[in-house]
Amino acid sequence: MEEAIIAAIVVELGSAAFKEIGAALGVTKQLEELKETLESINYTLLAPEADRAQIWFKRLQGVYYDAKEILDDFEFYNLQWQGSAGLKVRQFLFILNNPLRFRWVMGRKIKRIRESLCRIKMDKDACDITSRGGKGVRWVEVTTSVSDTFPSFCKADVIGRDKDAQNILDFLSDDRVSSPVCVTIPIVGMGGIGKTALALKVYSGEGIDRSFDLKLWASVKEDFNNLKKLLRKILASASKCSDHLKMEQLQSQCKCSDHLNTEQLQSQCKSFDHLSTEQLQIQLKEKVKGKTFLLVLDDVRSVDRVKWVEFLSLLSEGARRGKIIVTTRDQLVASVVSPDLPYKLQGLTLEDSRNLFLQWTFGGDARNKESLMKIGEEIVEKCKGVVGAIRTVARLLQGKREEHQWLTLRGDFRSIFDKKGRFISYDELPFHLKPCFAYFSNLPKNFKILGIELIHQWIAQGFIQPSVETQEPEKVGQDYIYELMSRSFLQDTDGYGLFSTIKMHDLVHELAISVAQTECLIVDAHVKDVPENVRHLSFSGNKNLQKDKVPSPLLKMRKVCTVGFQSVGPDRCLLDECISRFKCLRMLGLGNSSFKALPSSIGGLKYLRYLDLSGNSEIESLPHSICRLLLLETLMLQGCVKFVKLPKDVGKLPRLRCLRLTTRERFLSGKLIAGLEKLQCLWIDECGELEHLFDTEEIRNQHVLSTVSVLVIMNCKNLLSLPRWLSSLPKLENLVIVNCEKLDLTKIDECDGGLVNLRYLWVGKLPQLVDLPRWLLGGAATTLNHIRITDCSTLTTLPKDLECLRKLSIEKCPLIASLPDGMSYLAKLEELRISECLELISRCQREKGADWHKISHVRDIYLNGINIQDSINK
Repeated sequence: MEEAIIAAIVVELGSAAFKEIGAALGVTKQLEELKETLESINYTLLAPEADRAQIWFKRLQGVYYDAKEILDDFEFYNLQWQGSAGLKVRQFLFILNNPLRFRWVMGRKIKRIRESLCRIKMDKDACDITSRGGKGVRWVEVTTSVSDTFPSFCKADVIGRDKDAQNILDFLSDDRVSSPVCVTIPIVGMGGIGKTALALKVYSGEGIDRSFDLKLWASVKEDFNNLKKLLRKILASASKCSDHLKMEQLQSQCKCSDHLNTEQLQSQCKSFDHLSTEQLQIQLKEKVKGKTFLLVLDDVRSVDRVKWVEFLSLLSEGARRGKIIVTTRDQLVASVVSPDLPYKLQGLTLEDSRNLFLQWTFGGDARNKESLMKIGEEIVEKCKGVVGAIRTVARLLQGKREEHQWLTLRGDFRSIFDKKGRFISYDELPFHLKPCFAYFSNLPKNFKILGIELIHQWIAQGFIQPSVETQEPEKVGQDYIYELMSRSFLQDTDGYGLFSTIKMHDLVHELAISVAQTECLIVDAHVKDVPENVRHLSFSGNKNLQKDKVPSPLLKMRKVCTVGFQSVGPDRCLLDECISRFKCLRMLGLGNSSFKALPSSIGGLKYLRYLDLSGNSEIESLPHSICRLLLLETLMLQGCVKFVKLPKDVGKLPRLRCLRLTTRERFLSGKLIAGLEKLQCLWIDECGELEHLFDTEEIRNQHVLSTVSVLVIMNCKNLLSLPRWLSSLPKLENLVIVNCEKLDLTKIDECDGGLVNLRYLWVGKLPQLVDLPRWLLGGAATTLNHIRITDCSTLTTLPKDLECLRKLSIEKCPLIASLPDGMSYLAKLEELRISECLELISRCQREKGADWHKISHVRDIYLNGINIQDSINK
């Protein structure tokens, strides 16, 4: 997680919003200095795998949260300063009217953070955590990606590789190869076998420094065909290597200082982002001119032969001699870069595998652990010598000393492998996914959560970082979920996109707990030890939790940013205590509580971004102080069956993105909803008295939902109509209308454009629905890719001519007698699900059904839950 910790702050500090407010308040220089300090820390940040790295890593995490607090302070102040909310906030009134005071306070905070970061760096360097063999072996380049230069190095990872390392060294030191100038040796092997660790062991060896004038390293992945990006990485590593000794000299001059001279350190690190490809080529030629060099291209996944020859020609021009190590999983890549010299890396021997497992699990000391090691040896045998698999299971078993825990892993070993048989590796996750994965440690085992809900929790924690400011974080979050699923970290139970139910295997959840370390804590009656750096609290219990049942050290924590209650909520006294003490809260989960009112002190949680009150059967209203939560992004009130109406100034909350609401009103305030300029998701549920979505006299046009991409209307038994302009919402992508028995969908105007961005449609339990109205589908013919129709007893026909449709699900629609003729032309249709539709199912039987010819091209066809295409797919 450490890469994301730094990168996330640097990205935010560089955003246009923070530059603008910094300039307005006169703290631009301090913010820029903070950004530079974080970047210089990033240059030598080592992944905290070794035990002696844990202490300074915890300190770094603490500074991260302090820095995040400053960013939130600036954003909060900016909203007030712009007058976005139109409110006077008591706590900040003095500072708001006195910018000089605010500038002084923020300047001091920034200075303290920079000093703390520099002290951490100095202490880390003094412990020699960064240096191995005289050279820095891990660098993180914010402008590229994590481990683009040097990956982390741990001696445990290269157990049993001495012979392999010597073979590579022999090749590198063989000067008999005189032509061509550059010679390449590819190290080939499956993912996790230890290719990168072996290359790094060779790269960091003392003999290499004597043999080569220059050492270069670049993590390539898919970047080889992007020459500009590859050259930037290589030049960055060249600059860092050549400047490393200068850095050490500067650091040694500061040993007695309270902080390092970060400006001097930063000046040694050059940025190549502004250079063109031609300029980068010239720079590289100058770097290698007249020199011997070693270049490691790590994790090359694809390479074009022509581009490879051109790349070699570039390196050879002017260089005296060059050796290149390429690590790859792909035999084809190896044949392109060097058809005659592939080094095929095999798995570890069983003895070396045991030693590696022992080192990772018990630090090399297995005394008095014979029974566990006996089980461990059986697990190790199943790892087949794959270093990554051994490390993954060892991480899962760290700290577990009960036999039944080890037996569970042995019996369910396959759960740590993906569908292609590759082990699940946290270390191989991109940096932006690591905190998202670790966050699951804060959820209970066997959890199930909607995709859209998970995304908004990630947004609240600051885990989602759009690559451009115009990109909506909800879409980025959906990409994160898909990527975690593709790597088998998450499971999608039903395939309904944002509305899918997400879950995680128990052993993978254990892995999340192990990587989160002590940041997350599930609190129950048995908890006694409270880690000092805990940030996320999740309370569990079967009845309302009381203050005197909570460990007293918890209530002394000042930097807790998440509080949630599993199954049941707290009593009022504990809630008051949490609000008064945890002033840095970003998320507060009070689902299924039973208090009648929130305390007005909730308005003092200025950093709060996510508030969940769902399922509270007693609450009737919110205090007006909730309108002071200027950073609030998600407000969940669904299932609050006695709730009457929102305070009118909720419509002035400038950051609210998701509103999930149950109300006893007959219609919603269109003016209030229209005021939410950032609203992305509006979810209306269990509104038994709702007759019209909005007051038609108050609002007459579509601007009220112009920003919304997700609209959900469920369980509104008296809802009669929707706004006539609903068919022209410009950004609507996901529409759900379910269980509204009086609703007539035909009373909506059909616009020229229509729902031009609609991608997901779910309609269900609509007794008046005979066919899908044209306003729903007309504009979405080229965008709609998923339709779900459930429990529509009067529906007789299905839509056709939807050329982009990929998934179609039909459940409990007995009057649908056949599939439309156009089904055979839906070339992109990948999945068809039909259940509890007796006649339709009979017509879709494989080979013999009357409609089989219309769907035979579909990859997956489920009839009453059974995939009749399984035999073909296999």
